[in-house]
Amino acid sequence: MVGFVVAMEVEARPLLEKMEIKERFKLTSRDCYAGRLYGKEAALIISDIGKVNAASATQALLFKFPQVDKIVNYGVAGAVNPELKICDICAVEKVLQYDFDLSAIDDVPVGYIQNLKRQYIFSDAALFEKVFAILGKRAVVATADRFSAKREEASFIRSLGADMREMELGAIAQVCCLSEVPFVGIKAVSDTAEGDASADFKENLIRSCLSIEEYLPKIIEAL
Repeated sequence: MVGFVVAMEVEARPLLEKMEIKERFKLTSRDCYAGRLYGKEAALIISDIGKVNAASATQALLFKFPQVDKIVNYGVAGAVNPELKICDICAVEKVLQYDFDLSAIDDVPVGYIQNLKRQYIFSDAALFEKVFAILGKRAVVATADRFSAKREEASFIRSLGADMREMELGAIAQVCCLSEVPFVGIKAVSDTAEGDASADFKENLIRSCLSIEEYLPKIIEAL
């Protein structure tokens, strides 16, 4: 079974419109759906925005459906790499939490998680390669509990080696890593550091969410 963790209903819409929904219920106060998606058993939870919401929703989905053997996070992200444009959709190679910083007390880089002994958490290699083969674009993602339109923050994120910024995937990845469940992230560009990020996000949210539609059958078949 494939488990989907998606922050917002608008991001989940392209998936739900194609899902043969057998169950719809509340799970830890969040909307959750179970059924079949292009012939495969699937469950989806709408986590709401932010790291705690994303982490708790991921764990709740794994507890509710122990048969889930992979997690997919789909959603929008802001590009900090100028080569990425609005509605580009990327397979996420790895992710870090750039608001997690113990460098002042331990000689470790920003985002380093002690109990995992790593700065970046990688998507499952096999899942990543399958999704990348379909989308043709890859990205490194930086997660934090804030939406930022500041260009200096975008520059900082680029200095960490990331191409995109968003608010959930790092937490989802951490839960999956601790639970030993493979995961992969798929991110569509809703705004860029070169433009007005806040205005771009509002203007392009729906359009960027829908950018997965043409790829969805092949992605689900490959998972």
